[in-house]
Amino acid sequence: SSSTESKVSDIESPQRTHGTAADEYFRRWQKIPLPLVVHDNLEMMMSSEEKKSQCVMASLENVEQKRSNNNRVFVIGDVHGCLEELTGLVSKAIREHNEGKQFAAVVLVGDLCNKGPSSAQVIQHVRNQPGWFSVRGNHDDRALAAALGDEECCSKPKYQWVNSLSDDDVTWMSNLPYTITIPKTMLNNNRSSVSEKNDQ
Repeated sequence: SSSTESKVSDIESPQRTHGTAADEYFRRWQKIPLPLVVHDNLEMMMSSEEKKSQCVMASLENVEQKRSNNNRVFVIGDVHGCLEELTGLVSKAIREHNEGKQFAAVVLVGDLCNKGPSSAQVIQHVRNQPGWFSVRGNHDDRALAAALGDEECCSKPKYQWVNSLSDDDVTWMSNLPYTITIPKTMLNNNRSSVSEKNDQ
């Protein structure tokens, strides 16, 4: 929708300089870097983000008020570049299954990109949402390789969208963990919502 596209354009970052740590690693070793934390923990990730967001808490006041009495986790399967479906799914889940409140965390299980029409926009959207976390799937790995200059990936038309990524996007993708553990206490105390969208 036009409103979704407008919101995405507002958060797009400057053009690529190819000067990120991930770019430097690829130029030296000719392979994509491992995440800084390969296997992460949702509780620790949420705690770390909370500390980082304290300086901008005033701007998040309304979101935090809706989130304050809620600790449910929403897990979403492969998005594959479908931004409109992703935002619609989360909005519907909040409205119909979480009493209109923001989820304590939204966890994406990887493969944010490819197949759909809005891969770069999905990446930009997800990385800018407070309380959203993602793992790095195999499609994300290949897209990262293309963004860093892998000749095989760059030669394929399906990876041309990576030219719309910014340095911030590439850095964020390179730091996505390969797994996120959701502690049993979070699952046992909350009826976690799980939704998977079939590959298109």
